[in-house]
Amino acid sequence: MTLLAKIAYRNLRQHRTKTLIIGSLIAVGMLVLVVGNSVIDTATAGVRANYTANYTGHVIVAAGGVQLPMLTPDVDPEAYGRATPSIPDFESTMEFLASWPGVQAVTPMITGLALTQADGEGFGLMQFYGIDPDRYRGFFPDNVELLAGEFLATGDRGLVISERTLEMLADSLNREIGVGDRVLLTAPSEMHGLRIREVEIVGVFRFRNATMPLEFISFLDAESARTLNGMTGLANVEALLTPAEQAGLGAVNEDDLFGGDLFDVPATAAASEAGPRFGHEDTGPRVSGVDPDTWHYILVRLDDDRQSRRAAEALNREFEAAGLDLVAFEWLEGAGQVASLTFALRTVFTVLVVLVAIVAVIIIMNTLVISVTERIAEVGTMRAIGAQRAFVRRMIVMETLMIAVVFGAIGIGAGAGITALIGAVGIESDNQIAQIFMGGPTLNPVVSPGSIFSSLAAVVVAGVMSSLYPVAVALRIEPVAAMHAK
Repeated sequence: MTLLAKIAYRNLRQHRTKTLIIGSLIAVGMLVLVVGNSVIDTATAGVRANYTANYTGHVIVAAGGVQLPMLTPDVDPEAYGRATPSIPDFESTMEFLASWPGVQAVTPMITGLALTQADGEGFGLMQFYGIDPDRYRGFFPDNVELLAGEFLATGDRGLVISERTLEMLADSLNREIGVGDRVLLTAPSEMHGLRIREVEIVGVFRFRNATMPLEFISFLDAESARTLNGMTGLANVEALLTPAEQAGLGAVNEDDLFGGDLFDVPATAAASEAGPRFGHEDTGPRVSGVDPDTWHYILVRLDDDRQSRRAAEALNREFEAAGLDLVAFEWLEGAGQVASLTFALRTVFTVLVVLVAIVAVIIIMNTLVISVTERIAEVGTMRAIGAQRAFVRRMIVMETLMIAVVFGAIGIGAGAGITALIGAVGIESDNQIAQIFMGGPTLNPVVSPGSIFSSLAAVVVAGVMSSLYPVAVALRIEPVAAMHAK
């Protein structure tokens, strides 16, 4: 092997120009591969950390039949047209998930879309999170920055509105609005039409690391969230009348009650049918109300954030085996289209790298073929004095690997240095689209071990592949004819 390496090294030195051409191609390719993979790996890791630490947790559990969790404003638009069913047997499900191996915390959530107005005027869009405040803040302890007022506490009623939605509403009203003001929330419901709720703004906040779509998420007390989603249950209320009251009904019949004009309803009756008026308590008997155990989702935080996919798959197997009408999703399935696009970008980059690698292999292969044909006499002489085919094959492969490894290492080192420099300086952008793919306003790429190992593997594979055809050309050379070649 030492003799073979010496011969290969001598041949490379003797053909310096071609060696430098091939080596430069390999070095540049490895540099681009390391920098590109490091940037993409850092961006996708940032997106993953941002969503799991601030919005989705690692696993999302919903009622069976849910095709896509609606946790962010940029999910598939078709998801908005479907009513989200409530989790069956909520308390038992919470206990089961909380005790499942590897689970660190759980929190329930209700989601929906709403139009925000003040005094029947203005326009502000939001996606609301109906939450259990104590559980939510324990689950996401540091994801919001409170700008005014207070966050919700257990038992509170009200809205903690996002800074972006409040700005939109204030601009449409052409006046300031803030904590203490009451707003109307109007939400579409597939089963109940438009649902309206008046709530008080108790706080204004922004997420600490939010891209544009996520800036329109606000927090709402769970009861109001259930009302806006039509998550109400009707109670059968039996009227207990005294004999005198029963006699007082007398000859009232169906025609007397329902025979008039459909819209000729006394104001008091209309108000009673519509429920409590905004800003006033309902003092009459309640024939409808919200079920405090109705929730759309349960978010799950794991001890090991790398196990989100496996945990979701394992939970789905357990749900199916136990006959439970539940489904578990990995965080990415609930993170919306922006996060999915970021991970799709990584796939696109990988495909481009493969295409570039194929082109580089072809170029290197052609250069090696030219080099071999220029050495016909040398190869023929070696064969004539007893060099076997295997020796010639190993010699050419050794030459190729020496070029690939040496110049590949140079390219990897240069790529790691450039990545470290970019990481120290940081890539900043005010562009919302760029921030989406960067996972935030600033990207500080870090050289990942995966990018180093994948680059080394790529350069070795490229070297071996590039040598196959030149070896075949060399082995077809007849010793006698080669020795007469000039």
